[in-house]
Amino acid sequence: MSSPLLSYVSCGVGKSFGFVHPSLLIAPAKNAGRGVLASLSIPKGTVLIKLNRHQATSESVERRRDPPPSSASASASSSDPDPSPPPARSDWLLTITALLRLLLLPATPYTRSLPANAAAFNTLLSWSESERAGLESTSLRQVLPEATCEAVIERFESRVRPALPEEIRGKVTKEQFLCAALAVSTRGFHTPSADDPSKMEGPFLLPLIDMLNHDPMNPGGVLSRDDNGDFLVTAVRDIREGEELTHSYGPFDNAALLRTYGFIVAKPPMCSPVLLGAGEVVRACRAVADRFRSVEHDTSSGDESWDPGSGWDKKEVWLRSRLEAGGGGLEVTFEAGLTDATVTCFAGMMLESSAFSDLFGNNNEADNSDDLEKEQVAAEKFLGKLAFLAAKETFAARLAGYPNPLSTDEATVKKKGRGEGGYRGYCAATVRLEEMRVLHKLTAEVQKVLAGLGVKDDTMNEEAGGGGEAKTKKIKLF
Repeated sequence: MSSPLLSYVSCGVGKSFGFVHPSLLIAPAKNAGRGVLASLSIPKGTVLIKLNRHQATSESVERRRDPPPSSASASASSSDPDPSPPPARSDWLLTITALLRLLLLPATPYTRSLPANAAAFNTLLSWSESERAGLESTSLRQVLPEATCEAVIERFESRVRPALPEEIRGKVTKEQFLCAALAVSTRGFHTPSADDPSKMEGPFLLPLIDMLNHDPMNPGGVLSRDDNGDFLVTAVRDIREGEELTHSYGPFDNAALLRTYGFIVAKPPMCSPVLLGAGEVVRACRAVADRFRSVEHDTSSGDESWDPGSGWDKKEVWLRSRLEAGGGGLEVTFEAGLTDATVTCFAGMMLESSAFSDLFGNNNEADNSDDLEKEQVAAEKFLGKLAFLAAKETFAARLAGYPNPLSTDEATVKKKGRGEGGYRGYCAATVRLEEMRVLHKLTAEVQKVLAGLGVKDDTMNEEAGGGGEAKTKKIKLF
C-alpha cells in the first residue's frame, strides 16, 4: 500500500522518491500548526520515511548542474537567513540557488508545502518593533538589527544576487529570495559526513521530513543516512495511533530556537545563556575599582599599593581578545554556573598592572588556556573581593536592564501566550525569564563566596567593620 504523501517527496527529479509509511498523514498539530501524524500504531525500529538522496535540495544539486571553480570558498553557516559574509560558492548559497530554481518552476506539492511568504515563516524577521522591544534587554539584542526583512534584502541585492547564475539572476524576486533563505535556515538539515563523521554536511532540504516538528525531550523519529546516501527517518520508540511524529532539531536552548526557527518549547534541554559584552564587564570593573580607590588602605608593607584601576587599556585589549576567541562575549549558563573562565575575566581586569603582566604576559592576546581556578582567586583574599564584587556588579547591571521583574515574567510565561502580547510576548518573556534565572543563580554563587571573604556589602568593608586588607602587587596564584 502506497502513501498519499509520496507526492510531497517529489521535487521533479526523475528518480525514485523512496518510501513513506502508509499510516503517516499531514494533519493539524497540537502546538505547531500542522505536522505528520500516525493514523495507526507503529512499532519501534520501523522505517517511516526513506528519501532518495537525489530528492534532497542541496548544494550537490547545484554542483552537478554547474561545477564550482577551483577557488570555491568554504561553506557558510545556515543558522541565519543570510550568513555574513556569504562566500560566492558556499554550500549555503548553492542550496538557496537550487531552491530558487524550483520556486521559478510550476508549483509542486513540496514547494506548495513551504510557507507562501516571509511573514508566514513566523521568525524574528516578521516581528513588529513593539514585539522586538521585548528582546532588547536580552542577549538576542545583538542580532536584532540584522534580523529584519529590509536588512536581508539589502544584503541580497548587494552581495547575493550578483553571485546567482546568470540565467536566474534577473528572474528572482526579493520575496522569493527571502522565502528561500528562510526555508534553508529554518528547514535545512545537516548530517555527519560519510568520509569524516566529525564534520557536518549540508544544508539539505528534505521534502516531507522537514515537516516533522521539534520535540527535544521525547522525539519519535531520528534522521540518518544509509550507505547509498539516502535519508531515513526511523522510529526510535513505539508511535501510538493518532500521535504526532516528531524528531529533535538538536539540543537547542529557547533563545537559539527563537532566533533560528521563531518558536520556543516548554521544556528545553537547557536554559537560554546570557552573553555579557566586554563593555558590560569593563563598566562593572571600573565601578568597583573607583569605589576601592575612594577608601584609604593600609600600605604598611612598604611595597607599592595595589591599584586595580591601573593598566586599563592593556587589560581591555586582553579581555576583548579573550571574549572574541570565545564567541564575542562572556557566556554564562545556568548549567555551568560560575566557571573558572568567568572568574578569570573579572580577576584579570582587577589585577594591578604589573601583576597582570606577570600572569598574562604583555602580548595582549588571550584565549581560555590561561584560566585561573575559581578557588585560587577566592583564596587570594584581596583579589577575590575585587573580582567577585565586579562579577556581582555586572550581573546586577544586566538584571536592572530587564523591563520586568522576574515574578512578572513568571506570570506571563504561565499563561503560555494567552495573555497580553500573545505568543510572541510569551516567547520574549520566556527568554528574559531564563536569562534572569541564570543571573540570579550566579549572583547567589558570588554572594556565597563574598560572604566567605567577609564582605558584608558592595564595598571592600568586612563584617568586622575594618577597611579592606592591604595587598601588594605580589600575589600567590602560581
